[in-house]
Amino acid sequence: PLHHVGTYSVVIDNSFSYLRGKTVSYSISLHSERQFEEVSRQERRVQLQAEVERRKGRSVELAKQAEDMAPKLQRLRDKVAQAEAKLTACNAEKRENDLLLTEALAKLKVLNT
Repeated sequence: PLHHVGTYSVVIDNSFSYLRGKTVSYSISLHSERQFEEVSRQERRVQLQAEVERRKGRSVELAKQAEDMAPKLQRLRDKVAQAEAKLTACNAEKRENDLLLTEALAKLKVLNT
């Protein structure tokens, strides 16, 4: 027996499969508000458990990616360190060259006078 007067509707949406029909099995039951809330909590619990499992899986995937990236990152750091060392050597050589250039220009000026 229905406890509330009104119109009840059941909607079966087949829009995801526009060109093909489906055979649908279903059952309909009416629950008290308390039963409905309990069912809703159970459904939410199942959804959250599925989300936890999905996130655990993603966490494992990301950990593997990080593990795979670590050696690549170290190689890049090594290359950066080499480039920085070369840059430091080039800058030092340039300062020395500029000093020698200044000295040579001064000597040339003396010779031209």
